[in-house]
Amino acid sequence: MHSNLPTPPPSHSTSPAPSDRQKCVYECLPNLYHGSTESQLAKNVKIFNSQPDFAEEHPFFVADLSSVYKQHIRWKTELPRIEPFFAVKCNPDPYVIRLLAGLGLGFDCASQTEINTILSLPTNCPATENPSNNIIFANPCKAASMIKFARGNQVKMMTFDNTDELHKIARLYPDAQLIIRILTDDSKSVCRFGIKFGAPLDAVPHLLKTAKDLCLNVIGVSFHVGSGCYDPQSYVDAIERSKKTFEVGESLGFKFNLLDVGGGFGHDNFELLARSLGPAVDAHFPVETGVRVIAEPGRFYVHDAFTLATNIIAKRGSDDDINQDLDDQSPKVMFYQNDGVYARDAVDDWSSVKRPALKDDDKTEKDDWISIDTKRNIIKCAIAYTIATLFTFNPTLNSFISALEFKQKSQLWKVAVNTHTIASVTVWFNPARSRGSMLQAIAFAAVSLVFVTCVSSLVTLILTLIDFNPDDTNWKADLDGFIVAFIFIGVVSSIAAFSRLKMANQTFNSAATMSCIVFYSVVLRNGGIARLVQYLAMAIIGIIITSSVCLLIWPKSSTSALRKDLSSSLNSFDKDSFDRAVKDHDEAFVTLQAELPNALRERWLRDKRVNNSQIRQTYKHTVEAIERLAQHLTGLRSCLNMRDDMILKDDSFKKAFQMSVDIASKPMYELTETIVHVLRESSLVFERDSDPTLLTETRRSMLIASERLQRAIRKFDISSGIVLESSQPDARIDAKSFQEPSLITQFYLFNLRELASELYHLILLVDEISEHDLKHVFNSSSRNSNILDEDYQNNAEDDLFDESSSYFSSKPRRPPLLRRRMKKTLSKLIPIDPSEYKVNDQARRWRASKIIEEEHQFTVYERFSQILWEVLTFFERKDVKFAIRTGGALAILSMPSYISYLRPLALNLKLEWALISCFASLSPTVGQTNFMSIQRILGTIVGAAVAVVAFAGLGHSLFGAIGFPILGFFFSLPCFYIVVGSTRYSSSGRFVLQSYNLVALYAFNLRDQDIHSFTIAVKRSTAVTCGITFSMIVSRLWWPQEARKELRRGLGDLILDLGYLYNRHTLAQSVPPLPTTLSPVSVDSFDAASDVERASETTHLLSPQRTLMGEQREEQLSKEFMSM
Repeated sequence: MHSNLPTPPPSHSTSPAPSDRQKCVYECLPNLYHGSTESQLAKNVKIFNSQPDFAEEHPFFVADLSSVYKQHIRWKTELPRIEPFFAVKCNPDPYVIRLLAGLGLGFDCASQTEINTILSLPTNCPATENPSNNIIFANPCKAASMIKFARGNQVKMMTFDNTDELHKIARLYPDAQLIIRILTDDSKSVCRFGIKFGAPLDAVPHLLKTAKDLCLNVIGVSFHVGSGCYDPQSYVDAIERSKKTFEVGESLGFKFNLLDVGGGFGHDNFELLARSLGPAVDAHFPVETGVRVIAEPGRFYVHDAFTLATNIIAKRGSDDDINQDLDDQSPKVMFYQNDGVYARDAVDDWSSVKRPALKDDDKTEKDDWISIDTKRNIIKCAIAYTIATLFTFNPTLNSFISALEFKQKSQLWKVAVNTHTIASVTVWFNPARSRGSMLQAIAFAAVSLVFVTCVSSLVTLILTLIDFNPDDTNWKADLDGFIVAFIFIGVVSSIAAFSRLKMANQTFNSAATMSCIVFYSVVLRNGGIARLVQYLAMAIIGIIITSSVCLLIWPKSSTSALRKDLSSSLNSFDKDSFDRAVKDHDEAFVTLQAELPNALRERWLRDKRVNNSQIRQTYKHTVEAIERLAQHLTGLRSCLNMRDDMILKDDSFKKAFQMSVDIASKPMYELTETIVHVLRESSLVFERDSDPTLLTETRRSMLIASERLQRAIRKFDISSGIVLESSQPDARIDAKSFQEPSLITQFYLFNLRELASELYHLILLVDEISEHDLKHVFNSSSRNSNILDEDYQNNAEDDLFDESSSYFSSKPRRPPLLRRRMKKTLSKLIPIDPSEYKVNDQARRWRASKIIEEEHQFTVYERFSQILWEVLTFFERKDVKFAIRTGGALAILSMPSYISYLRPLALNLKLEWALISCFASLSPTVGQTNFMSIQRILGTIVGAAVAVVAFAGLGHSLFGAIGFPILGFFFSLPCFYIVVGSTRYSSSGRFVLQSYNLVALYAFNLRDQDIHSFTIAVKRSTAVTCGITFSMIVSRLWWPQEARKELRRGLGDLILDLGYLYNRHTLAQSVPPLPTTLSPVSVDSFDAASDVERASETTHLLSPQRTLMGEQREEQLSKEFMSM
């Protein structure tokens, strides 16, 4: 979009000076606009929309001419000897043609129209001043009229590959300068040209002899390896064939002075191709021979220059197989649009339409409010909840529940008053999950219900054995029932609270709460097998309803979500700002870690994408590799922040830092560009996983990207080594001015190198995932799907980063397979599971006491004291204290149910509701308990109020039986929006629906007892408020834990650990290494070293004579720190 372009490097063509060329061309150019492509798109769309008489929505292009110029600079940098002749057929846009003419390019024309386009340029441009030298008619099969036209316009250079063409040229244009086009190996190209153009090598002597007999002037050789070539070896082989053709021509008396290397240059792998083509040309056609070398690049120059704006003129839903490659969450929609300026979309039927990413300030309120996935989750939850409420309002379903408790036939007609429990189960066990997450939820629920069943059965058995009678007012009966129930309620609640805290999983929390609902409802009502069976059946029914809705209605695949998150996480690194990149990665990585175990769990659903253990391990290592990428990125950001701070403090620092970086600027820029390209290619693997053909092409691109990354790393290592050597201060000058710039430079280079190494490891992981998809999901053969063919099989693994290898090797080496390299690669990085490096308790005691007593020396009393100390230490743990506090609080709260004169009140107020509320509200810290308690009290009041109003309008009539499910469906929508869409306030939404169930549904079941809904609402609110208030009191008075104190204590521990690491690192570097092997005893002997052996004020911080022993010691100490 910029018209003021700097002067490019000089061209090798004979033409006017660059400044004169630019002047003569730019005077003819129409007006150009300054600004980004996006701004011009928005401006033109606004103009078109403001014109009422604009009947037809014409598509249009927005061209960024600066992109064309940047590509030219890129060409002249990598291939300075080869003159580019732009292929006009690729893009005949007059802006591009005139710009390239001003930059001194020649032109490759294949038709009369294209030649006219070039000749219409201003008369003082190179192509029009000397068309015989700057235009090549590169069409081996030309019509007679085309040859006559070329003769009339002095276009002399033209190609041929058959004898018929030679006879036509001899008859119509004998003065033409001919170039023989030879056939090359184009099997490694996306679009192959060998099927229609090119003469085989064995036919070259006959063609040249025919040209000699016809007295034609053959001046050179041309070839074309095909469009989109991804193998540099193809160019090397073509150069060798051209050399043989030169030798044949020389033997026949021709003086060849031109070599045309054709096109096929891609945007992404250009440097890789150029670094094979350039040395091959210099080796076979040195500059001293005077051979002019040209090329015919086309799409390379305009790859990113044009953005097409089309109009969607209609859309409709589609249930056909045309959208079968989309995931389950994508809407099946067909869009109709005008077909573009050149009807280009006719050949891009495989392309997927993506919505452009909006900036934060461009998002609409509708986009921010709710997504389509959230909408579906809310509707699924509402459907499951509505189905569960039918067991209350449908007599047939209700009688099925009542039959589970009443055994006599005369009692089967009775209404089951507790069917609201099924609806409560669907509230806590909602279907807004993926398939893998639902399997986990079912497993948690099954384990919880089995545990509750065993404990409840045991309580029932014990109460039966002691002949407990709830109507007996004898204090002994109260004491027996109280002791049994108190112990079991306390123990079960403690186990549930401890498990909930240790699991730290929202799915497990829901299962634990659901099981406590069953347990408290059974035990506080004196148990009974029939009552237990009824509540278990209702819990199982609720689970079945939820699972069926989850798996049948808009099912979500965790594996698909994981792959989408992998792509999003990789794309998050492709940001201009470090802060934005880290923020986007954090958002993507949170869901990535959550989806990983769910995706791996879908193997039980026979998902082929995770059907074996090896690929599941690959997914795990991929997530870990992405996490390490983020760590290195954070290190780079920290380095840049330190640099900015130092620049603000001292202006001289900027010059010193820039002096260090300039040495490695070019390799550093190349490495960063390659890293961005590799990240994009890796993300495409997960975006194109629905089409085996596209996935295969993407894997080929990844092979090229991996080779580029290897070369970039090797060049970067050499340049960074030079930087490190040059940054060492000279003894003759002041080293202080070089110290900080040197350290920051080294820190930056280290993080960038680690980022590149980790990214190469990630390529191996992603390639193994894509290979598994091709073999097992698409059932493609191993030979067709494997991008790593036989050419790469024989290269040694240890040579992958060999510093002595050639940087410009023409044959890329095969990256080693993951199973051979995984352990070796990971051992050099931060350990995945650092527990193996954890300092054991015995080693800690060695450091503390310096003396280790043998076990047989302990007396019985000392052993008992030690065991007692360990037990007391266990009960000092925070999670154990929280479990004891929870169990004790719930046991105390259940006391009124086992005291004869308080039991009627407890049964009337539904004390089990208070226990459930107390269990759900208790949290490890005081602040969290208070926050959740306030939410739940307000939620209970709101739910009860809505239920009272609804019951007043609908009542117990048939109209109420029909209206309540409909009302419940619509009322649950905003509640489930809070549950699903807001993690912070999800408990409020659950308690609103829970209160609504216990008032509206429970009151409807009590229609024969004539109890007003307001009375039930008061009891419900009173019981919940009592339970929540009691939880707040217990949290404040019984072993209170404040989050602020815990945060301060945690920060103190972190600073202490950092100080320990610095201390151990300094000692390891400053003291001569120990002559013995590293062990805890040797560590202590080192600590007790004499003053002579210890470091002094004059001791160097980094010992110049550090041996292997010292390195091993430092590594061990670092690993101990990582395991803290």
